[in-house]
Amino acid sequence: MKKDKSDKRVEKTECALRSAFSRLISQKKVNEITVKELCRLADINKSTFYLHYHDIYDLEKSFYETIAAQIGLIFQEYDYEQLISCSTKIMYRILKLFDGSAPLYVSFRRGDALSRILSGADTYITDILYETLQKKQPSLSQEELAAHKLNITFIVNGYIGLIRRYAIEKMSDQSLALLANSLEHGFSPIFPQ
Repeated sequence: MKKDKSDKRVEKTECALRSAFSRLISQKKVNEITVKELCRLADINKSTFYLHYHDIYDLEKSFYETIAAQIGLIFQEYDYEQLISCSTKIMYRILKLFDGSAPLYVSFRRGDALSRILSGADTYITDILYETLQKKQPSLSQEELAAHKLNITFIVNGYIGLIRRYAIEKMSDQSLALLANSLEHGFSPIFPQ
């Protein structure tokens, strides 16, 4: 049976699987998750799982790609020039994807689950932003595009690195706000002279 993405039953099953997977991956490593336990938590049959995915790793890949796409959509809402000036908004919107109130994701601020999720997201997001820039400014030379791609890579990796650090070190929202303010208004010495 081929999946029809427009089918409401398929969407409901996908949502249940991703929700169950998000709960499990925040508690254990992917190789410790069984299809049986995932299906029990998602309240679906194993045969239904296998209609959607080959194995747990296929689900993991799809899960991470979905999150990277959602982060990419947030970035796409801002012009290239706004990636720094709107850093506070962007950071909080990304982090909101991972808080306990998000529909598909339980809190990933525990352990390194968020870091695992973000693995590879930087390349995906950089490519999305680069393609968007190319479409918005088709007259840029190859040299200008290469320079912009480096800038985008730097900015995206900075965001991803900060989000990882925020999750792993359990930084406070106030620390993140201070950092975002520094990004938007320029850095000043941390220690008084």
